[in-house]
Amino acid sequence: MSTLEVSKFDGSGDFRLWQVKMQSILIDKSLDIALEKVDSDLASASKDELKTIDKRALAVLRLALANNVLRHVCEEKSALALWNKLESIYLDKSLSSRFYLMMRLFRMRMQEGTPIKQYIDEFNKVVLDYHNVPNSMDKDHLAILFLCSLPYSYDSIRDQILYGTDSIAMDDITSILLSRDLLKKSRMESHGQIPE
Repeated sequence: MSTLEVSKFDGSGDFRLWQVKMQSILIDKSLDIALEKVDSDLASASKDELKTIDKRALAVLRLALANNVLRHVCEEKSALALWNKLESIYLDKSLSSRFYLMMRLFRMRMQEGTPIKQYIDEFNKVVLDYHNVPNSMDKDHLAILFLCSLPYSYDSIRDQILYGTDSIAMDDITSILLSRDLLKKSRMESHGQIPE
């Protein structure tokens, strides 16, 4: 029996991250089909099985919501309807929301002295929010935007990453920067300095 758990979503946390975790739990419990649109030409035996799966998935989703959120969606009778209702409440896809998320992403700047791991996490959170809106940028653009947001002290590594390549992925950049950070800390320790 699985022991996967997720914190109850109370409306104040990161909804998209909660969704990803809930999808993983539903997959683990073989209930993820409840979030898919099902072909109406299924045999009646399959429909009964799907109804059971849907009821179980609905129960799992309801139990993963805090009371204040559950009150807004408790009338939904299927897992997919509840899921869609939550998205309509917590994933604003309006023009103003897209503009806000885009500006937030474009204005991100790493402050000198911020640990690179912390900044990568902050950047990835904003990217995850941004991907929830239609017409978001492709991965090359996001990687370039991330590189542009780094402080001047990263100019040389930015140049090394950008020149001589036709495309770059965020995973590659993250790996390079984290390796650079680890090497820097290792050098500091070998010289008797305490890394930040």
